[in-house]
Amino acid sequence: SRVHLAYSRVFEADHDHERALAYALQAWAIEEDGDQPLRQADVLNQMGRTLAKSQRYPEALPIIQQALALYAQVHHKDGQADALVTIGDIKRALGDHAEAVESYRASLDLDRELGDRYWEARVLGQLGRTYLDMCDTARARVAFHAAQDIFTDIHPAKAEQIADVLRDL
Repeated sequence: SRVHLAYSRVFEADHDHERALAYALQAWAIEEDGDQPLRQADVLNQMGRTLAKSQRYPEALPIIQQALALYAQVHHKDGQADALVTIGDIKRALGDHAEAVESYRASLDLDRELGDRYWEARVLGQLGRTYLDMCDTARARVAFHAAQDIFTDIHPAKAEQIADVLRDL
């Protein structure tokens, strides 16, 4: 199943979501009845993320929620944070901004606990975009400035992208 999951991630990175999903489904066929919840969570997370990127949100959401529950069961905080971001992305795409913010904030807490500055900044950017969707420019600015501060230290090109967004506010 690890090979199938790896191929799924490669095709996802190439934006070939149908092939990515096909490999994730093959990995799930192997892991579904297994006794390794972390592997199951990883496969479900990949399936759900791929479905979400294909804008198949109603299908993706319960799969990602199942992955989140498995990650929580095995206390895998990085997996939980990743699943929460995808849930936030789905909720935002569906127009449920309050739940998107809640998911992003939960992910942000985990990223900070893990010391993952890159994902902290990425999630702050997602929060900023969600606040813009909600017409809350003040909170969007705060989130974008926090993301920019982090990216200035670790990824200057991304800091410039956020600076462009801030200039447009």
